[in-house]
Amino acid sequence: KVFKTPPTSWAVIYDPKYRGQISIPDNPIQIADVAVYLHYSHPYNLTDAQLAKIKTVLQQQRPLVRKYWASAGDVEQLFKAHEVNVGAVWPLMTNDLRKAGATVADTIPREGATGWADTWMLSTHTKHAACAYAWMNYALSPKVQKQVVAVTAYSPANLKTAALLGPAESAALHISDPKFFDSLKFWQTPPNYAKWQQIWNDIKG
Repeated sequence: KVFKTPPTSWAVIYDPKYRGQISIPDNPIQIADVAVYLHYSHPYNLTDAQLAKIKTVLQQQRPLVRKYWASAGDVEQLFKAHEVNVGAVWPLMTNDLRKAGATVADTIPREGATGWADTWMLSTHTKHAACAYAWMNYALSPKVQKQVVAVTAYSPANLKTAALLGPAESAALHISDPKFFDSLKFWQTPPNYAKWQQIWNDIKG
């Protein structure tokens, strides 16, 4: 085991001690995670000066990274092969790795974390609105949400799913914990996203 106790800070993925053992997402949105690490109040609306600081942090991190992952399969294989020991991942990856017998755990660092919510959207031009609503209602039902949880380890959208999961799993998914969700910086489209993409390309290049 690499960690006897869970890391408490994002600093672990910038620590030269873990050079070559780190994997993070190959996505410009990772800039927001750095902003959270640096305690910037608005991680999706960053000034040029803040972006410059973040770029410096990412440049310093670059030689420490084993791989920038593009898919769940990428990072899961790295952990299974013990090629990486720490990184920024999603609950799905942790869930898959545990099912495969890997000794892994995830945590939210003290600085906080970013997050997102998947949605179903209905086009204003749909020809079969009733059918679309029927699908949404089905997808949001507790039974289906339980199946989603089993595959992804993501928190369900329907609070009634808790009755099918039990108290321990419900607590682990923070189903009745609004403070947990309030603590996350949910993804937003940055107004200067082109700059984010350029910074990320510079780091990767």
